[in-house]
Amino acid sequence: MSVHLPTPHPDELLYSVVCRLITRTGWTPRITANQLFGDGTWCNVDLCGRLDALASNLGPELPMTGDDILSRLTLFPFYAAGAAPKVRAEVAKLLREGTSHHAHARLGVLAQSIPRPTRLRYCPRCRDEDLERLGETYWRRSHQLPGVVACARHPAMLATSDVRAKSMIELGYRDATSVLQDVRDDASPFEPWQVERAHAVARRCSPLLDEPWNHARSPLDLGEARDLARRKGMVGAWGGIAHPRLAAHVLAFYGSDLVEAMNLPAKPSPAGELYWVKRHFVDFHHNVFPVTAVVLATALDALPDLPTPPRPFTRGRGHPPRAPRPGELDLWRAEWARTMEAAAPPKVSTARRQAQGLVLKLRAWDREWYLAFNARHRALRGSSVDYVARDAEVVAKLEEAHRALVADEDGPQRSRRAIVVRANVTPGWITDALPKAVAFLDRHVEDDASYRRRKLRLAAARLLASGRRPTPTSLATESRLGYDVVRGPDTINFARSLCTLLPEDGALGPLRRVRRQPRTS
Repeated sequence: MSVHLPTPHPDELLYSVVCRLITRTGWTPRITANQLFGDGTWCNVDLCGRLDALASNLGPELPMTGDDILSRLTLFPFYAAGAAPKVRAEVAKLLREGTSHHAHARLGVLAQSIPRPTRLRYCPRCRDEDLERLGETYWRRSHQLPGVVACARHPAMLATSDVRAKSMIELGYRDATSVLQDVRDDASPFEPWQVERAHAVARRCSPLLDEPWNHARSPLDLGEARDLARRKGMVGAWGGIAHPRLAAHVLAFYGSDLVEAMNLPAKPSPAGELYWVKRHFVDFHHNVFPVTAVVLATALDALPDLPTPPRPFTRGRGHPPRAPRPGELDLWRAEWARTMEAAAPPKVSTARRQAQGLVLKLRAWDREWYLAFNARHRALRGSSVDYVARDAEVVAKLEEAHRALVADEDGPQRSRRAIVVRANVTPGWITDALPKAVAFLDRHVEDDASYRRRKLRLAAARLLASGRRPTPTSLATESRLGYDVVRGPDTINFARSLCTLLPEDGALGPLRRVRRQPRTS
């Protein structure tokens, strides 16, 4: 049975379309969920699952696929703007075929400094225009973006309704027309210049819902963000980002009350830094939240460009080296090439120690050439390691470490890969590159059952050497495994076989079972 879903308005949420469907048909939320998704899936505000099933149940007057619904009626394009392409593809497939339970975590939304809105928001001017032009209003996607507090169409702040943006299963669906048509709006507490700057942030975030983000030239690209900060003079003596100065500019540009309204921390640290500003310029995080990038880019665009941009980003201490004179950069390159040629192996490390001043100059003013030259030298020099001999040497060390590990001195230890490698003082990545060493570790690594059998065998040997016959209780005490472990299903049969040994069998002799004497009549 096809469902005749209302035609979505521009920038409308799928949740709002479902609300209008319920208003027109009078269906209960449960019936609506069964008719749309086939299994009772509830339509959340920002992300929704089983979109392929929803697209297959739509009538012919609204030909939409699961990808169309995902990109046109949800907040997925905005959330996925700063995620890796592989993550975007995985989450898109999850929302089309599965549920939305883990979508926010996979996209990095839950790890961001800006929480999602807890209640649905609206623009009073957009609502009045909708009621006059359409006779109804609806919930817009651009009004529910985390961190965006102004309308993208009008220079006006968003108002908050009493409709919760979460827990749809408990609260059901509430149409925007019935909720907002009689609401009286309060005056905005922000200054006109703050409203204009919040409106500028909203204008730059709204296109993310309709078109892919160009990462090559955007604030989401780490290199582009650093270049923008450099052009505006937000760098320190060594070319690094001056986080305290940038944080002070952001607070002065927006005002601390507007920054807090965006759900961004507005209280600097004792060093004068804002955590979310500093985190945007580090390269260890995988996801970039679009609002943070847009807020920083909008504040930086208001500053004039420096007449002479500072030198590239470098690391180091002390005073920065002077700028090169005309033609001096080529002389530095030739000098570094001669230093590398004359240095003893390892050439790069030796040359760095011999020409530290030259290294600082090249890293400050010609960093790209310096790194590329060193990388090319490392690639051309080849490898001088005899891995066959190294493999045999590592295997000998592993055998010695394994014998010391299982020796019965302070009690047997479990032979685990990490313990053997650490005792061998060999990095794990080197051991993984040696086939004989890997095979040795695979043979001698013990699981729980093998470890317990070895401890029981050693305990039985000690009991037999002292002239005592093994019993389950004595084995549990001597091996320190405990009676419950010895009586467990994995070890009880092996323990019983050890209990049939006699003291005259010796501690290391073969397992000889006690033959029962035939019963005499």
